[in-house]
Amino acid sequence: MKKIIFLFSLFIIILNLDAQKLSKSGSNIKAGLRIGVVGSQISGDDLAGYHKVGAYGGIFANMPISTSGKWHFQMEINFIMKGSSTQIRANEDGTLPDYYVLTLLYTETPFMFQYNFGTFKKANGSIIDFDLEFGPTINFLFYQKEEFNGIDIHRYPEDLFHFWDVGIIAGLKCKFSEKSSISFRYGTSVYPVRFPDFVYNRAIKLQFNDHIALTYCYHF
Repeated sequence: MKKIIFLFSLFIIILNLDAQKLSKSGSNIKAGLRIGVVGSQISGDDLAGYHKVGAYGGIFANMPISTSGKWHFQMEINFIMKGSSTQIRANEDGTLPDYYVLTLLYTETPFMFQYNFGTFKKANGSIIDFDLEFGPTINFLFYQKEEFNGIDIHRYPEDLFHFWDVGIIAGLKCKFSEKSSISFRYGTSVYPVRFPDFVYNRAIKLQFNDHIALTYCYHF
């Protein structure tokens, strides 16, 4: 876990430096940094619920694509922790039940279209913008680990998660100052991330990544 935290911190620092250079270049492309949390699950593993909590962060480049200024295009490079886990609740006798944890680390590259559908003007004259966000994403897996009761689960190569993941993302962004905004998103795979040959409840189920994310965005 310490290695993961170190790599995540290094990743964010490097992307932060690149984003600042982009925003100072004088073009219409404006960059920013996002950081937040994500709750995820694997659809098809019979462990319903976004119980796996992870980190989410990266940079983005944003540019207008309409003369009205209502439409923007945003490309991002993010680090995202996904996976699945059981919801741990103590038994009536105080003991802990068996627990399963799946950790997946991806690089995420969304191609987001944003539409400004409303504004709210506060008493002090400042404006809050509300944007809808939607678009495809391409993700690449660089780490995966499954545990049961703290012991690693070793799978055959055909039962591992795919190296790539194609999905869609939709969400809502609230920009409450020139420099700051908050984004809430939902994302899901459109192609299975694993074709397991082991059985759940007498059925082999295709598995998909699902996640919800809440992030703070700083605009340079």
